[in-house]
Amino acid sequence: MSRFWRTILFAVFAIGFLISAPLVVLYTAGYRYQFGSMHIVKAGVLSVTSLPKGANVFLNGTMSDKKTPAVIDNVLPGDIKIRLEKPGYSSWEKTLPVESGQSTFVPNAVLFLDGQPTQAINQTDVLTVAVQSPTRFAYLVNNKNVLEVWIKDDSVVQDLPILKQPLRTKSTYTLSWSHDGGYLLLTESASKKTQTIIRAYDGTVIPLPTTSLVDAWWNASSGHTLLYRVGSEIRAFGIDTDLSFPKKLIADDAELKLEKTLVIQSGDQSVVSYLDENGIANIITYLPRGSYKFVYAPSSLIMLRDLNKNQLILLNPNQKNTILLHEEVQQFKWSPKEDRLVFSNGFDINILTISSGYTETLTRFSESLTDLIWYPLGDEVLYSKNHDIRALELDRRDVRNEIALVRDYVVQSMWLNKDGSSLYFFGQYKDDPTTIFERRLQK
Repeated sequence: MSRFWRTILFAVFAIGFLISAPLVVLYTAGYRYQFGSMHIVKAGVLSVTSLPKGANVFLNGTMSDKKTPAVIDNVLPGDIKIRLEKPGYSSWEKTLPVESGQSTFVPNAVLFLDGQPTQAINQTDVLTVAVQSPTRFAYLVNNKNVLEVWIKDDSVVQDLPILKQPLRTKSTYTLSWSHDGGYLLLTESASKKTQTIIRAYDGTVIPLPTTSLVDAWWNASSGHTLLYRVGSEIRAFGIDTDLSFPKKLIADDAELKLEKTLVIQSGDQSVVSYLDENGIANIITYLPRGSYKFVYAPSSLIMLRDLNKNQLILLNPNQKNTILLHEEVQQFKWSPKEDRLVFSNGFDINILTISSGYTETLTRFSESLTDLIWYPLGDEVLYSKNHDIRALELDRRDVRNEIALVRDYVVQSMWLNKDGSSLYFFGQYKDDPTTIFERRLQK
């Protein structure tokens, strides 16, 4: 080869090296040529996790070679349509921006198992349900004009009701658990109110503290404490321990919480206060006159419901601005960590974040809701309305994913098991008798 051609060949290799070496370095550093913008840009990263794992990831309609959990490098900047699919499950879809040199996260996208509800218990003609925990609930059954009290507990096989008694067709019945789950209170309302305390594990009837009580209800916060009214006075009955108030208590309601006695008393206004060891009232806040009852709230907070106006009041006695929430509320539930409250006036869904005091409205409806719960395995809430149960994600980016889980059932109430794999609901299919159904959500 002549010297001239050797020089030409060397120059070609040299120029090729000078061009390719920076390109290799840029490619290794994550830079790509974007034909749309006609520029070299630094790619972004997409991190996707899902429940369950193993979902296929589609980016702008093209399936990636990775399954969740997946970290996908070298994604060109721009709005990316992300779709997750897994056979036998609902899909998930959202368009998210991927920024140059930045990571975009999809944390715990929830895919729900396809399927239909099945009957969860052997009994039909269920009158009411009381849920004590994700693994345990009690229910009343009308069995040929005999009232039966049943308990379904994941840890116990039960073939018989814990209690039977004659059913009066003109009466209405309710059932409620003590806070710690050891006892049930069965209330029969007709021309007068009849109440029965039942020990949950064996159905033993516990004698009431007096035959002259007007009404009885469980302490909202802790223990197996029954509060009851004799005339205008409220008294406490500790089933396992001796309890009494520091003085005669005339109030609308009371709550034993963190070794304090909380009371709500009404005059021209309603006053929330706590009693010290000498029975002296220390005022927490004033409220408009109403018919208030204490309901459960995390230990540092106080919650009341105005039964006449369907209003919910949430108080933080340790803050200068004591009232965190005062809204018309039909349904509400605490999050699993008890740091957020989801609530509805029947035609919307809102979330209150306790640490910030900020309330976000997720959506509004023209038909009324019948129930509202948290889904514990992802950032989702479940709601029932218009014969459907639907899951709504909380991620506000792009459009919130919303999935129909149950269709064509009348739903009165619903709850989830401990690991979120099953949804239970009390309701009715078409003209069939009311009972309890199960809808599997995860394997």
